[in-house]
This record gives sequence, structure tokens and C-alpha cells, in this order.
Amino acid sequence: MRAVRDSETAAASIGIDPLVVKTVGFAFSAALAGLAGGLFAPLQGMVTPGMFSFLQSILFVLVVMIGGAGTVAGPVLGTVVVGVLPELLSSLENLRLLFFGGLLLVLWVAPGGIAGVVGRLWQRARAQHRASGEEASASLPALPAGAVTSLIGPNGAGKSTVLNLLSGYYRPRAGGRSLGQAAPPARGACHSARNGIARTYQTSQLFAGMSAADNVAIALRRGRLGALLGIAGFTAPAVRQQALDLLAACGYAGDPDACAADLAHVDRRLVEIARAGHPPRGAAAR
Repeated sequence: MRAVRDSETAAASIGIDPLVVKTVGFAFSAALAGLAGGLFAPLQGMVTPGMFSFLQSILFVLVVMIGGAGTVAGPVLGTVVVGVLPELLSSLENLRLLFFGGLLLVLWVAPGGIAGVVGRLWQRARAQHRASGEEASASLPALPAGAVTSLIGPNGAGKSTVLNLLSGYYRPRAGGRSLGQAAPPARGACHSARNGIARTYQTSQLFAGMSAADNVAIALRRGRLGALLGIAGFTAPAVRQQALDLLAACGYAGDPDACAADLAHVDRRLVEIARAGHPPRGAAAR
């Protein structure tokens, strides 16, 4: 969901179907809202529109903004702050809204919320610890020998169109494409990526809310994300190590845990190339 939020195009290029992800996210959220309503109605005995004030909606938004979106801990921390703060300010009822308004400064000081600040401090501490220790030699993957083909032409000649056709973003009116002896199905970019066709972009399309290693690790899953709330495959040691190997093979020497949004342009290009180096589904990584 974080990958689709940051770039649907890039998500499709590594085998993730944005339509499926958004549909599942909407259905799961609707199910949780329905469950909450089903529990609230018997508890109250009756439900009227007046029970849900505009201020209550603002509090829900504050929970996410203060804690930080994109993490599990963020909304939990935001809930604690928003839940405890009114109790602490019970004697200052007239000033409560002023304090809540002051919390909006979190958007300016820390756009990622409390969880974002803690995460950045943790990554900085890890980076300093890694720099002070001995540098481990990365085991580079053995890449098979192959040819490099260039497509050259003036603006408007159709170079990007050809790339979009080969990677499955466009469907040709005539002709086709083949990968080795197989013809990948014309079902879209996400299905092409699962069959071994990867690409990068003229303008970087990294998932800005994820780290450099996360950008590569999620591509290694080739659209097989596992259980709805499970991240075991994404965080498995073998997957993480392969992501680090691909980054090293592409010449990335920065912090693998650094947020992609904070990377320099050259590092963003290297991470994107490493992300495109994921093996086809069912193939052994080499």
C-alpha cells in the first residue's frame, strides 16, 4: 500500500497490481468501519448523527498526523497523545482547543509525526554504529553475461513508447514481444514484471516513504505480498541480504536504511537500477 501510494507506475513495474491493492485496502477499511459501527450501536442503544461531531473527525485526523502515517506504531502513539492530553488539560477546558491547534505544528516540525522522528533517530544511530564498526564485505550476485542494446532517436521518435510496449504499459495493435522462447501475456505491466521484464524511468520513481533497502526488497517479492497483515516475506533475512547484494552490485555505497526521499539524485538512480534487478517469479536469484 505504501508503494502504490508513492508511485502506482513503479509499483506495477515490480509486479504489484495497484487496482488489487487499492480494492483490498478499501474493502478491509470498510470492514473495520462496519465492525466498529456494529459494536458501537449496541453499546449506545441508539445512533444519531449528533453523536459524531465535526470535532471528533478532527481528532481522528490529529491521531494520524501526530503519530505518523505509514507505520503501525504511529497511530498508536497518536491515540495515546490525543487520549491522554484532554485528561491532563481537564482543568483548562477553555484552552484545550488551543493546545490541540499547537499540535498541528507537528506537520511543520516533523511531517512524519512522532514515529517518523523516532525512526530517523534510530536510523541515524544505526548508521553511526555501522560506520564505527568494521565494514563487512558484501557478497555480490553473479550476473550472467549479456548484451546491452541502445535505442537512439530524436524527441518524438517513439523511444519511450517502445519501452512502454516492451514493459507492458501499452498493448500493441499488431505484433508482439518475446522473452527468450516465451511470449509474456499482454495483461499489463505488473504481469510483465512477474515474468522477468523490469525497467527504470527517466524521472526517478522510487517509493519515497520507504528506505533504499525496502525499495529493492519489495521488488524481490514480485507481487507476492503474502498475508494481508503479514510482512514476514518482505523482512526475511534472505530477502534483505539479496537486496543489500543488489545495492552493492549497482555501486550504492550509502546507508541502506536511509529514506529514499532523502537520497541524492545519483543514489536514487542506483537504487532504482538495483530494484529492476529482481529475478522472475519462480527463478532462482543468481
